[in-house]
Amino acid sequence: MRIEQLRYFIDVAQTQSLTRSASNLFISPQGLSQAITALEKECGMTFFERSKNGLVLNDKGSALRELAIDLCARVDTFNLNVAQLADVRTELGKEAFSLYLPPLIILGDALAPLMDELEHAFSSVDFSVSEKNLDDVPARCPSLMEGGNCVALANVPDFREGELADLVGFCTDCFLEMPIVAKIHRSSPLAGKRYLTKQELSTLPLVCFNEPVMESVIMELVREFGEPHIVLKGSTGAMLQVRKDAVAVSVGLLPPSDETISIPISDPMLLRIVAVYPEDLPAKSLDLIAAIKRFFVDRYPQYQK
Repeated sequence: MRIEQLRYFIDVAQTQSLTRSASNLFISPQGLSQAITALEKECGMTFFERSKNGLVLNDKGSALRELAIDLCARVDTFNLNVAQLADVRTELGKEAFSLYLPPLIILGDALAPLMDELEHAFSSVDFSVSEKNLDDVPARCPSLMEGGNCVALANVPDFREGELADLVGFCTDCFLEMPIVAKIHRSSPLAGKRYLTKQELSTLPLVCFNEPVMESVIMELVREFGEPHIVLKGSTGAMLQVRKDAVAVSVGLLPPSDETISIPISDPMLLRIVAVYPEDLPAKSLDLIAAIKRFFVDRYPQYQK
């Protein structure tokens, strides 16, 4: 699921017309129709009913519209904040330091307090923050960090931790280690279960945060039982609100919701947040990375390795 699809969906819900929305969005009606169809297929349900007044939202469509508006607003706010960071020029006498973070941290509630703490403790450093989805650390880190004063935090499932040994010229440090858990809607028929087995997961509609690492976790979770029943990609809370029979595969870094509860998975996998940085960084940058680690250790003591 892409954010553009949700923006298209919101506009069609407003105009009730593919033709008018296509004009608003500067795309062809055929392309818009394909995008809406792809969204419905990915979610496993329809959101519109055709009537003499055009395309009218059904109950599921109305629920998704509210969630989509909220999500798009939060994405717009994030993009604005990143743009403001990018526009800030390095001040005279300040050192530049780049921090690459995965979506799990960007969309969690740790980013703002982390940056407040770093900017207070390292006032002579000019920080830039970017969202980077490092689904293949050995392949992507060298080009991303070549010659840079930087650190990347990567999501590394335990079954892929051996890949870190392929890194040359970089140091790694595990900050957090979290069990993969199942999240369900409070009204789900599974709400009374104490845990879920991997075999049960393989038969249920599964939701995962829309990033390659979490998709690989789902595939590995149910690997011995074949392909998963269905995989829905997107915001955990939004998808569970629409598909209350589904199960989300998630970790504890994402903010909790009053609408969802977590259930352990038997024989769970682990997801590690690993810092990756060039081995020739200056001492001040190493102090900065140590401060980032202390922040996460203090904030999430339950996820220490």
